[in-house]
Amino acid sequence: MKLTDEEILDFVRDNLIIDKDKKMLEEEDAVNSSNRYNTGNIECIDAIEDSMSPAAFKGYLKGNCMKYLWCYDYKSKPVEDLKKVDWYLSRLIEMVEQQDSVTYNDLCEAGEIMDAAEGITIRRGG
Repeated sequence: MKLTDEEILDFVRDNLIIDKDKKMLEEEDAVNSSNRYNTGNIECIDAIEDSMSPAAFKGYLKGNCMKYLWCYDYKSKPVEDLKKVDWYLSRLIEMVEQQDSVTYNDLCEAGEIMDAAEGITIRRGG
């Protein structure tokens, strides 16, 4: 089976990125590290996280999961969108696990524990 010129161009557009000098081609990982989101010294997702509170960033991750689940069935690459859901969900799970693993001593050092007459109250941030 011979590919048409249009099919070849579609493949190149979907799977390869040409650098600014058009000297080389490199494969792009559209799910884990898309080249368009990593053009400077910091990846876009890290800058977004740094600009938000932990609660806001968790909402951002959840929203992206919902967005990709909502429309994957209508896209030309549904599996890629489902992998994006997995990527955002994995990042959200990791963040929640890290928050849940905070110890009593960590909270004391961060000033998050208050002694109360009835006992100890833990204030949750976010």
